[in-house]
Amino acid sequence: MSVEIRRFREEEYPALLSLIDTAFSFEQGNFLALLPKLYKKEYSPWENNLCAFEDGVPAAAVGAYYDTVTVGGQALSVCGIGNVGVHPDYRGRGYMISLMEALTDEMDRRGAVISVLGGDRFRYAHFGYEGACPGCIYSVGAHTLGKQLGLRAAELHEVTSADDELLGGIERLYRSADIAFARGGGSFYDTLLSWKNRIFCSVENGEVTAYCTVGGDGYVGELRAGNLSADGLSADGLGEFLLGVMEKTGRDSVNLFAGMNDLLLRDCASKICDEASVRDCERILVLRWESFICACLTAQARKTRPDDVS
Repeated sequence: MSVEIRRFREEEYPALLSLIDTAFSFEQGNFLALLPKLYKKEYSPWENNLCAFEDGVPAAAVGAYYDTVTVGGQALSVCGIGNVGVHPDYRGRGYMISLMEALTDEMDRRGAVISVLGGDRFRYAHFGYEGACPGCIYSVGAHTLGKQLGLRAAELHEVTSADDELLGGIERLYRSADIAFARGGGSFYDTLLSWKNRIFCSVENGEVTAYCTVGGDGYVGELRAGNLSADGLSADGLGEFLLGVMEKTGRDSVNLFAGMNDLLLRDCASKICDEASVRDCERILVLRWESFICACLTAQARKTRPDDVS
C-alpha cells in the first residue's frame, strides 16, 4: 500500500467534490451548492485542499483557505479550515490526524496568525484549537415588535447577482467594520450566498443603510447596520429592519446572531428580543500571539463606549 499526501490537481476537481460530499453523507453536488465561494471551479478549490491518496485513490481531504482579516485596523493572515472529511472506506487509518498536523506546520511556515474552524470541540482540541468567537442568539418575534412595541416593517430589497450598485454599497458597509475579512478567492456575492442564504438590505437616499443574510431556518447570521436611524443603530430601527426581514421571508420570528464584541448590536437586540442564549460558534488556533492580542485589544478599544470606562 502506498500513501501520498499532496494538493489536488485541476483534473481531479470532480474527485475532490465527490470525496467531500461522500465523507459528509451529502448528495453529490451539495458542497458546491452550499458554499459556492469555496467550491466553484473558477476559484480553483483543488489548490486549497490537501489530500491523502491511498494507492492513488483520494481517501481523505482537508480544506485550507487562506485569507486576510482586518482587526482593529491591523491586517492578519488567517487560515480557515473546512471540509475535514475521510471517505467511509478509509476511516480509522489516521489520515485526518496526518493532514491536520501537516496543515498546522504549513500555516506556521506561511506566517498565519490564526486559524479558525467550526467543528467538534474535543476532536479539534487535539490540534490546539479552543472555543472562541462566542456570541448571543436573540429570538425576535413579529408579534412583540408589531403588537407590543408598535413598530412597522422597514422596506427592504432582496439582493441578487444583478444588483451591482446594492452589492457595492453592501461591501462598503461590510469593510467599514472593525473586523472584516478580505474574502479573497471568491466573489463577495458568492460569500454572502453561503449555506443558501438570502440577502436583504435597506436603502435611503440611494445609500445602503443596513444589510443581512438570512438562512432558510430564519437565522440572521450577518447583519451590518450603519445608519438605521438618525442617531445610527437604534433598538427601534433594528426592530423595523427585522420586521422587514420577516415580511420578506414569510416568517413570524427570526434568530439574530451578534458577536460578543458587537456591543451596540447586542444592546439594541436585547431591548426587542423575546429571549436570548449564548453560542460558542467557532474554534480558533493562535499561531502568533503578539499580533493577535494587539489587534484584538485595538478593536475592543474602538468598541468601548466612554461610559463603559471607570
